Amino acid sequence: MPIALMICLATLAWAAADAENAVARLSSSKAAERATALAEIERLGEAALPALAVAANSRDLMLRAQAAALMDSIEGRRLIRPTLVALDFRDLPLASAVDSISQRSGMTLVLDPENDPRWKTKSVTIQAPQPVPLWDALDRLAKAGGLRLDPPANPWMRQRQVFFNAQGQRRRLSSGNELIFRPDDGAVPAPTSDSGAFRVSIVGIRLNRNRSFIRTLETIGQPAATSQFTAQFMVRSEPRLTLASLDQPRLDEAVDDLGQSLLSSEPSPVVVNLNRGFDENLMRVTPIILSLKYPESPGRTITRLRGSVRALVVGRRPDPLVFPLAGSIGKTFGAEGISIQLHQIRQAQDGRETSVELTLNMPGGLGMNPGMHNLSDPRSVLRPPPSARGQIDFLDTKGRLCQTIDLGLVGMGYASSGRTSLTIQPPEGVGPPVEARYFAATWASILVPFEFHNIPMP
Repeated sequence: MPIALMICLATLAWAAADAENAVARLSSSKAAERATALAEIERLGEAALPALAVAANSRDLMLRAQAAALMDSIEGRRLIRPTLVALDFRDLPLASAVDSISQRSGMTLVLDPENDPRWKTKSVTIQAPQPVPLWDALDRLAKAGGLRLDPPANPWMRQRQVFFNAQGQRRRLSSGNELIFRPDDGAVPAPTSDSGAFRVSIVGIRLNRNRSFIRTLETIGQPAATSQFTAQFMVRSEPRLTLASLDQPRLDEAVDDLGQSLLSSEPSPVVVNLNRGFDENLMRVTPIILSLKYPESPGRTITRLRGSVRALVVGRRPDPLVFPLAGSIGKTFGAEGISIQLHQIRQAQDGRETSVELTLNMPGGLGMNPGMHNLSDPRSVLRPPPSARGQIDFLDTKGRLCQTIDLGLVGMGYASSGRTSLTIQPPEGVGPPVEARYFAATWASILVPFEFHNIPMP
């Protein structure tokens, strides 16, 4: 065995032993020893996760809660790190720049309508001395290419949207993970605030005033004149993450250009479908609403609007289960208690669509993770994700991404295993899938801060 490999294995073993020892000391009766153990676990980071997972099922309720909180913290730090993208494009066709950012970020960027001749004739120059966060890269692409980024699709309606090419012909279905760009229509862009892998946008600032002249049973005792001043927000994550839940946001500061506080003592309207942040009936993102106070003599702008919202985020673990599609019918591939069995693979005659039928087996079933219902778990302040089944990336012969499918959004039931048929339709220029990579799910509750400046008053 090579010396380097031996050293690596020994280091991993030492880290695991250190983590188990530190986690055990979280139950110490001595405060100083508990503090030292906590610092050691924070230092070990992801290496401490296996030991913490064991402690999260302990009979000791305090240890269970501490372990869950530390898992949240460690997993959260990994999930919220933004994807960095290198930008070194000079006089590059817009379509090529989009393809390059797709490959470098691991996200699927789409120009719509597809095959529009403008995408190949227009050139862009986008350069940065260092890799930049994904949201910054997308803003630079939009500005250089005269594009606008579409709002996020409702992930619960994935695979139901249809792309058309420039001739109006049906091109392919949307997986819901795409970042879709269209020609800029000249509208004023929404104010945004980026924090790691998240983007918070202001959908609108609204002022509603009402005056009642006829008293009814419902309005007796209420003032004749009423007003409602609100801000609507939209929270978005990088496509590699799924926003499973959003808590009611907290507003810490709201000041106009006259120095007047706009913080309201009135409770903010509760979003009906806040657990997912999406309205399934309207098939669109549901804004989160915050109540504000409208002053008697308002200024012209909101100079500062600052707060945070807690989100329950489902992501993917870093080490995928990789398996080929060719020659794998009837075979089962598995790791860490999770297995995938391939039943059938069918390809359309034009070669542009592939159907893969498989069964996913997970310990504890495909429904809600039992640990998510643990009342001593600090993460239970948010409603848990409906499932944590992971994602599958399908790649072509050159390793290019054909499509990512979130198995948590596929109808598979809630038994210990589920059989489903997946449809893969690669983007233009990408071949049919030949390899699959299954990423197990991980999740954490994360506090997403936001701050806006100089927002026009209504």
